[in-house]
Amino acid sequence: MLAMPPTRLIPSCLALLLLACGAPAGGRSLRIEIANHPPRCDAELTFGVGGLIAGCNPHFDDDGCAVGPGSGEVTIDLEQTARFHEIEVDADDRLKVMIHCAGFRIATWETEVGKLKAGETWRPRLEELPRKTIHGVAQTTDGQPLAETPLEIQYSLLEQMTYFEFTDGMVTPLRLGEVTTARDGSFAVEVPDLTLDPFIDADRGVRLVQIGPPHDADAGVLPLSLKLPELYVPGRVFQFERLAEAR
Repeated sequence: MLAMPPTRLIPSCLALLLLACGAPAGGRSLRIEIANHPPRCDAELTFGVGGLIAGCNPHFDDDGCAVGPGSGEVTIDLEQTARFHEIEVDADDRLKVMIHCAGFRIATWETEVGKLKAGETWRPRLEELPRKTIHGVAQTTDGQPLAETPLEIQYSLLEQMTYFEFTDGMVTPLRLGEVTTARDGSFAVEVPDLTLDPFIDADRGVRLVQIGPPHDADAGVLPLSLKLPELYVPGRVFQFERLAEAR
């Protein structure tokens, strides 16, 4: 999850971020209506304004971020946000919006806060990415199969740092898929093809992470990092370093 001090973090599948600072927002607001909100994505959002990055979820809207009856409907009230978090928002500041949901292309929209019109509404339609099935084998670095091990495939959305112009902080992890290996370490899992999203930098990394603690601490493995295109190589052997070796 993207974070910059001061920070409130709320996990999300969608993220809404607004960057601004200065004088009062003057009652300006933005409504977002996602026409085809994927049912498997939760309704929690993240937004930032006046140097603040904060969470937005369907159970708490006093901070100026209200989720409507449909999980793809959100209203951001900049005046209420500024009052609640004791920050200031200037009309000249840039409002940036990002929506991301694993398996869909990144959607962005931006304008100056002062140019927000009464009843301004953004109605994005999320575009689903083609999916690929990864066939691979998970092993330890000494060639032993990583047997019956749950793995999660994650992509850290470093593109947020460029889009929102910050250099220090956390970014949103996109969870692309989960799978449990067979006794011989083999696995097959269907994941979205992020290389087809023009917003994504294919030279950046993806991680395979062991889910949950192993029954034997010495049997645990460190996360495996590799370049995004390498994830989709058919029949690839993924070699993990044991935790015991790293101590």
